[in-house]
Amino acid sequence: MQEPPGRVLEPPWREKEEKRRAAEAAYREWCDAGGVNREHRSLLDRISPARRAEQKQKLAKRKAKKAAYYRASAVLREAGRKYRNALLRWQYDWATSAANAKTILGVATNASEEEIKSAYRRAVKLYHPDRANENGLTVKEATRAFQQIQEAYDVLCSVFVQRP
Repeated sequence: MQEPPGRVLEPPWREKEEKRRAAEAAYREWCDAGGVNREHRSLLDRISPARRAEQKQKLAKRKAKKAAYYRASAVLREAGRKYRNALLRWQYDWATSAANAKTILGVATNASEEEIKSAYRRAVKLYHPDRANENGLTVKEATRAFQQIQEAYDVLCSVFVQRP
């Protein structure tokens, strides 16, 4: 009886096995040529040096973008904090100036527009620098008081008094 050719008797998986062994041998040669320790290598180190450099560049770009984003967000956060503090400071200053203005003019905190106008007119007549001698004040004191009254009225007019 005649034997069939050897090629026919070989199982189909044997060819795949040979290819795998050839690939492993090529990888071992590459590692040995570069003095690479094969046992503790990551996947990134198993690829070619050119591909590795490309991956590192991509990673560096991603890190740079992320750092730029964090810097920008920190700048915006700081700007928002400064704006919020300035707004709170302005609100506090305005509230105290409005309260001081009402105190200077001598009106209640819930005074109407007409009450504010009449209190302003009364205070102007009383503290006008031309009438300082009549009221027992020096011109300098009357001028200072008159300026404070006008500032107080300007503060109150900006919100409470409607001008035509």
